Amino acid sequence: MPSSVALARRRLLDDIRSGNSAAGSDMLAATSVGKLACPQEELAVLHTASPFTPARRGREVCEAMPLPSSSLVLLDGSTGHELKARGPRSHADELRLELFDKVNALGIGAQGLGGLTTVMDVKVKEYPTHAANKPVAVIPSIGGPLMRSCYAGEVITWSSPAAEDDGISLLRDVLRRYLGTAGRLGMMMGRETALRMPLADFLALQDSMQGTMNNMALHDMTAAVQRIRMVKSRREIAKIRHICGLACDVFEGLPAWVGAGIPLSGLFRRFKSEALGAGVDDVSYLVGSAGPDGYDDIIAPPSDRPLAAGDVLMLDTGCVWDGYFCDFDRNFAIGSASQTVRDAHYRLDDAVEAALNVVRPGIAARDLFLAMDAVLRPDGTDAVEGDDVGRYGHGLGIQLTETPSHAAWDTTELAAGMVLTLEPSVIYTAADGGPRMMVAEENILLTDAGAELLTRRAPREIPVLD
Repeated sequence: MPSSVALARRRLLDDIRSGNSAAGSDMLAATSVGKLACPQEELAVLHTASPFTPARRGREVCEAMPLPSSSLVLLDGSTGHELKARGPRSHADELRLELFDKVNALGIGAQGLGGLTTVMDVKVKEYPTHAANKPVAVIPSIGGPLMRSCYAGEVITWSSPAAEDDGISLLRDVLRRYLGTAGRLGMMMGRETALRMPLADFLALQDSMQGTMNNMALHDMTAAVQRIRMVKSRREIAKIRHICGLACDVFEGLPAWVGAGIPLSGLFRRFKSEALGAGVDDVSYLVGSAGPDGYDDIIAPPSDRPLAAGDVLMLDTGCVWDGYFCDFDRNFAIGSASQTVRDAHYRLDDAVEAALNVVRPGIAARDLFLAMDAVLRPDGTDAVEGDDVGRYGHGLGIQLTETPSHAAWDTTELAAGMVLTLEPSVIYTAADGGPRMMVAEENILLTDAGAELLTRRAPREIPVLD
C-alpha cells in the first residue's frame, strides 16, 4: 500500500496536471517522464510546456523530493520563505511558491512524521536541459574519451571527417530532442565571439531542420554568456594568477639572453621555448616590435633585423595554462634609453597608476579609459567623440580578450571577481621627427578593496639591455 507521503504527492501532482491551481492552469501539458529512487519515496520529474512569453514555448522541469534539511531551498540559494517575502518575479517563481504552499498545506511534515512545514527541494528549470543539468557534447569520435572524463552529461560522437554528413544530422537530432519542433537556439553572435564551425556546415544544419523545427528561432546569447564569464570563480582566478606568474618569470629572465645583434625573429622563437620550459601549456599569442626610439607597429610578423643600440623592444604575450590566458607586455631599451623614451615610459606608468587609483566595484569600464586617457592625452582631446585610440584594456579569462572593454563607449559596471588588463598606449615624436608609439600592460584582479596585481608590475624606469 502506498505511504501517506506517496498518496499526498500523487494528489499534488494530479492537482497540478488537472489545472486546479493558478500555476498549473498556465501549463499546456504535464507528463511524468521519469522517477528517481530516494529513501522512503520516489522523485517525480515533470516536463511541462509553459508560456513564458507569447514568443516562447519553453520546458520546465519541476522536481520535488523530501530532504533531511530545514527548509525549501531554491536553485539561487534562497529559501521558500525568502521567495515569499520578496514575491514572485516570474512564472517559475509562481510555480515554486505554489508547490511550496500546497505541500505544506498537506500537513505531512518532514519525513512524513507530521507538522506544519514539509521539507523539500524544488527546482524549476526554465530551459530544456540534460536530466542532470549538464552539457551535452556532439563532437568527432577522436575527442570522445577525453570529453567523457570531464563534466559533460552525455557525449555523442561520429567518425570524422565524413564527406557526406560530417555530424550535421547528428547535431540536428540532438537539438530536436531538447527543443522539440519549436524553440529558441541560443548562440554566441556578438563581439569577440566565433561560430567555431564552417559556415557551410551551419547553413546545412539550418536546411536539415526545415520540416522538423520550422519554428526554431536563433537567439543571441552573447550578452548572457559574457555576463557570466566576466566574474571569475576562485579556481579560475587561481589559474590566471598562475599563468601570469609563469610569464613574469620568463620576462624577468629575458635580460640574460637578449641584447644587440639578436634578430627579432630569433628572439620570438627563444621566448616561446623559454615559456614552454617554464611550465606554460602554450604560447598561443606572441607579438612585438623593435625600432629606434620606439616602434610604429605592434602586431607585424617579426623581422630578421638584428636589434641595435637605441632600439626599444616590446614583447606582448598571451600564454595559456589549463585553458586560461595571461595577456601583458614589457618594454626594454637596447644599449641606452633616450630622454624621449624614458618620458614615454613614465607616462605609461602614470596611466597604469591612475587606473589602479580609481578602479573599484561599481564604476564603469569607461571610467578606467577616461582615467588613463587624462594622463596619456592631457591636451584635452575629446576621447568620447571617438578617435583611433580604441581601448586601454579589456577582460581576460578563457579568451585572450573578453568583455568589458576599457573604451569611451563601454558603460559595463565593474564587479569584484573580474580579471582585467590595463593597457595604455602613447604616441610621441622620436628624435628623427617620425611618430613612435609605446604600450604597457598589466593584469589585475578586481576585489572589493580595489585592484590586486596578478602580474609583477613593470618598473617605472625602462630596463636597459646591453
